[in-house]
Amino acid sequence: MDGGFVKLLLVILSAMVLLEGPAIVAEKTKLHILGLYPMTGGWAGGEALLPAAQLALKHINANDSILRDYEIVLHVGDTGVS
Repeated sequence: MDGGFVKLLLVILSAMVLLEGPAIVAEKTKLHILGLYPMTGGWAGGEALLPAAQLALKHINANDSILRDYEIVLHVGDTGVS
């Protein structure tokens, strides 16, 4: 394809998007994951690990280039390491 045709195609597609208005946002499919962390017991390292996991999920869910159609939901379990 030559450059002129590609430019024309881009202009037409841009006009179509503008004429259609905003796209309808589909509800994301929830992807449930389980995180098992030592929150209680002799070594409660989960208290440090859980906030890092929650922050990572916040960034992943906010980035449409990662798992675009999904929202990750974290369920937490305490392993109670003693």
